[in-house]
Amino acid sequence: MPIGLKLWLTVTVVVAVASVLLFFELSQRELGRLVAAKTDTAGMVADMLAASLAAPLDFEDAEATQAELDQVRAHPEVLWAGVFAHDEDRLVAGSGDATLRPGRTAALQPVVTAGTVTVGRAIRGRQGKPLGECHLVLSLARENAAFAETRNGTLRLCLLLALGTATVLMLIIRSQVVTPLRRLSRAARRLQRGERDVQADVGGRDEVGALGRAFDAMSAAVVDRETRLAEARQAVQELLDHMRQAIVVFDEQGRLRGIPSRAATRLFGEAALEGASLVDLLHPGAEPWQVERRALQEWIDLASLAGDAGWPDVEALAPREVTVAGPEGAPRTLELDFRPLGGAPRRIMLLITDVTEQRALEQAHERDAGEMLALRRVVGGAHVFVAFLAGARERIGACRELLEGPRFGRDEAEEAFRHLHTIRGEAHVFELAEVVGAATDAEESVAGARRGEAPERAVLSRGLDGLEVALATARERLVALAGEEALARVPVEKEALTQLVALTRGRDDELGRLAARLGARPFGDLLGSLGERVPAWASALGKKARFEMEGRSEPVPDELANVLRGVVVHLVRNAVAHGIESPEVRVEAGKAEVGAVRVRCESTPAGCRVVVEDDGAGLAAGDDDRAFEAGFSTATEHGELAGRGVGLFAVREDLARAGYRIDLVSTPGHGARFELARRSRNAPADPPPPRSPT
Repeated sequence: MPIGLKLWLTVTVVVAVASVLLFFELSQRELGRLVAAKTDTAGMVADMLAASLAAPLDFEDAEATQAELDQVRAHPEVLWAGVFAHDEDRLVAGSGDATLRPGRTAALQPVVTAGTVTVGRAIRGRQGKPLGECHLVLSLARENAAFAETRNGTLRLCLLLALGTATVLMLIIRSQVVTPLRRLSRAARRLQRGERDVQADVGGRDEVGALGRAFDAMSAAVVDRETRLAEARQAVQELLDHMRQAIVVFDEQGRLRGIPSRAATRLFGEAALEGASLVDLLHPGAEPWQVERRALQEWIDLASLAGDAGWPDVEALAPREVTVAGPEGAPRTLELDFRPLGGAPRRIMLLITDVTEQRALEQAHERDAGEMLALRRVVGGAHVFVAFLAGARERIGACRELLEGPRFGRDEAEEAFRHLHTIRGEAHVFELAEVVGAATDAEESVAGARRGEAPERAVLSRGLDGLEVALATARERLVALAGEEALARVPVEKEALTQLVALTRGRDDELGRLAARLGARPFGDLLGSLGERVPAWASALGKKARFEMEGRSEPVPDELANVLRGVVVHLVRNAVAHGIESPEVRVEAGKAEVGAVRVRCESTPAGCRVVVEDDGAGLAAGDDDRAFEAGFSTATEHGELAGRGVGLFAVREDLARAGYRIDLVSTPGHGARFELARRSRNAPADPPPPRSPT
């Protein structure tokens, strides 16, 4: 539709709507004025009638009352007149059309309908005595006729005003907008045909004039741009020939079109690539059914059908790398980058970068980084790793003693499971995937015996053998990085230190205190890289958590240090698995999105105290007392972090053997707090925790 017709229609509609609104507003005002005047007149007549009826009603003169009503009714605009008794809906006298008789109203307010106006007045006698009410119904026929005549005149005036306004606006629009835009449109078509020095010749200093001047500037810029583009094309072609990146263009069938860059010719080893199949070049010798070749061909078919709007989604599915044989037969890794080109039919440009050396460097860097990380952990805490190996061997030995005993029932299987579960938890901290896997397999081998099934000792024995092999392999790898001397020195010194501490235990002299200090270990050294593992454990469960530690340099007594690492690992893993909520749940509860697991060590007059707490969901009411029962767990399914119902039971037993107790305080919705402290010498021993129900 031409812009002139659109503007004419728009102006006509706007003016018509404005005229209609003006017409209705004026008409309603005139009708209101006429009705108000008639209402005032009717009120004055009713006042006079009420005054004239006071005496007849006071003397109960029915004839005089009727005569007064008939006299008022004689006026042609009075359709009905009547008198009602006081405080009741009884008509004393009436004159006129009985069908127009109104009901008696207490408020005596005027009532206006389409053809009548009804007014009423109270009639009072001597000394203000109420005698009744008079009501009049007057016709609005004369006012309605006057309103109709006035409305017709108003309508004619509004129509003339609308027509004149629309005409003036259209002349202005045609002169100031339509004609200049037509000149601008003709100039645009000339520029589209390739003519040079095209000018729109649009005068004026308004917005349309500014648009014309902008077009003139654009026309000059287009000519200059085309000139520079022609020069740039030649320069780009020369540049492509000197680039190391291979560049080709292919059509909807995947056939190369145009002149490729020199790097592409060198890469594919063909002098003439025009018409060659891109699929054959990137997957030479591959069968049509092979996955990578077929995937590339299907992507080309899909890209040929995609429009400009759908290209981003299609481009996201494109292959990113391929491996081809180089000139000497060595595999080459190529990075692919597809770019759509304009025009029809669709053509796609492919930028190919040889990243073989880059990928080799990245792989070497990853290997070096992994070795450096492992070396840093060993050198920074070799004694911790040695303690882990020694503890794991002791636990495996305990499992073998149980296995070789005369009886291997549910209780024995439960004890073996606790040893294996502890090994698996501590291996997680060192990121020993093979040890974790072997410990998990060994756990599964005793699962049936824990349920009361007949034990398969051979299966468990093989599981223990596999776990020992995994531990030995882990030790060999770390020795290769840190050296045998760094690991071998710690067990000898630890044994001597343990003997010294045992010989001087209980002595309150300087030698005893010195031996205790030598046997103690810094709290931070015992936890090693636990702080690095908490965010990773949380992420594996779809959660967010941070680890906070206080008292790194606080000394931990030897008897507690031997079990503290495994205990803290259990408690921290349980906090991540059971306590910390998902980010969505925490935000809904008004908490920070990232949960916190805090570990603190402090020296008190009663000895070393360790606190492990979190700001998670806490335990449900009644679960505090059951938390240390064997088999108790709040998890609904087994996982890497929790769900077996063994951790806290093992924690309590390990601490009890070391002479320490553990207390739990939990508030639903506000987290859990575990406190480890030395058991009082006079305190009774804790009763053994109950076994899991059969």
